[in-house]
Order: sequence, then C-alpha cells, then structure tokens
Amino acid sequence: TTVKILIATNHLWRLGGSEIWTYVVAKELGRRGYDVDIFTFQPGIVSDKISKFANLVDMPSAYDLILVNHMSCANYLKDVNGIKIQTCHGVFPPLEQPSSMVDAHVAISQEVQEHLKQVGFNSRIIINGVDIERFRPTNRINNKLLNVFILCQFDEAIQNVKSACLRLN
Repeated sequence: TTVKILIATNHLWRLGGSEIWTYVVAKELGRRGYDVDIFTFQPGIVSDKISKFANLVDMPSAYDLILVNHMSCANYLKDVNGIKIQTCHGVFPPLEQPSSMVDAHVAISQEVQEHLKQVGFNSRIIINGVDIERFRPTNRINNKLLNVFILCQFDEAIQNVKSACLRLN
C-alpha cells in the first residue's frame, strides 16, 4: 500500500516561506510516489499550483504521517490519526509557535531551535530544501566568477560560502 501523507498549512493564498516549503515538499513527496494530501484553511494561488500533484482536502481522515506547518493546523488536526510533526519556520509569529498537539518538532534554523528549547520543546534542525529542478543555472557559468551573492539567515552557511570563495580566489 502507498504511504499516505498530509501536509497542513494555515494558508496558501499568497507566496511566502511556509507556502514555498509546502509546495516543494509536496512536489518531492509526490515525485517519490507517496499519496499526498494538502489541508489549508485559506486556499489560493499556491494551492492551485499544488493541486497538479497533490490532493486538496477539506476534512482530513487518517494518515501515516502528518506534516504540520502552523499551530492553528496542529490544534485543528489534534484528533486526526497519524504521526504529527510540526515544522516551525520562525520565532515571533504566533502561527509559528510550537503546539503540544504533535508528536515531534522540526526547526528550520538554529535560531528557531533555540527558541523552541526556551519554550520547552525539543526539536531537530532540518534546513529548508530547494527545488533543484526550478533553481538551477540556465546559462553556463564562466570560469572567472567575480561576484557571489548569498541570501541566507544561517551564519554557518554564509561562512561556508565565504571560505569556498577565498579558497577559489
């Protein structure tokens, strides 16, 4: 039988961090052959795109795994059967706060992990994935790369890029 996975996120009507995360994860899980459902309180532009490779559901049933993005969804889905893992994408927004209604927590950065620990929740860090089919070079990069732009909030990643640039002169 196919593994059933639910991804639950508060809203998919605009383009933002957790919306992109939902899209990328749903697309990859679908590509790997999992049966993926999406639950959201506020569908829209992102859920319209996701519906090409995942099923939008109004009332979730039972799942093997439930990936939850926001406290509102974790609390709403508390009685739905399945292992629930909440991914916390931020420190300050109320929706990003950890819920006690899930089995485990994931932090997307060390900053988020430290926040979760301060409020009494253990977590594992899993940095956001990147859709390498979408974000790849379209033109060949010449051998004399002169400028590098890194847009990242994770200090270790920034230092790794700086070190690589120094090594390559």
